[in-house]
Amino acid sequence: MLLEEGTHTVKHVGNGCQAIKALSDESLDLVVTDLEMPELNGLELVEAMKVEFPHRPAVVVTAQGSEDLGSKTVHAGAAGYVPEHHLQTMLNDTVADVLG
Repeated sequence: MLLEEGTHTVKHVGNGCQAIKALSDESLDLVVTDLEMPELNGLELVEAMKVEFPHRPAVVVTAQGSEDLGSKTVHAGAAGYVPEHHLQTMLNDTVADVLG
């Protein structure tokens, strides 16, 4: 809802495997993913995207926010990281920054 309020078009999928399929089927500009998901977690999704879709950026969101975890997600290939407690203030700005 925050992204839609920020005038972004959003496609929602239920897990990381569905995200990979959606990336294969459609021209998506960016992936915003939770760290904790069934079947393929956010880090695994970012790592898979790095191989299969290297020019599609990902932003990871998680309730388990820490500087170490943020660094780990960026090292895995994420273009950005937003702790869940900062979603309201940071998500749309982070997406805008990543998309340029």
